[in-house]
Amino acid sequence: RISLSETLIRSIESGKLSPSRKLPKSESLKNCMERTIPFFTDQIIPEAIADGKRVLIASSENAIRGLLMHLCEIPEEKINGLEIPNGLPLIFDMN
Repeated sequence: RISLSETLIRSIESGKLSPSRKLPKSESLKNCMERTIPFFTDQIIPEAIADGKRVLIASSENAIRGLLMHLCEIPEEKINGLEIPNGLPLIFDMN
């Protein structure tokens, strides 16, 4: 479905008229991982981590859950039992 408000907002931002679809009200862990893991591996690792830069990732619980599942090799059946604290930083050393 096309969203009039999304179309208006994105057209103003880009300076050209282009129809935009209605954004979903929620997304599954699988949908979230399909979006975030490729960005992490294709953008963050080569452009920051490989150069020794520090990276701060602030995101939704689902995105963090998917990233932890990927980084720590947590099985799908155990990921729902993982408590992800709000506002408490999780620090990873990628070396």
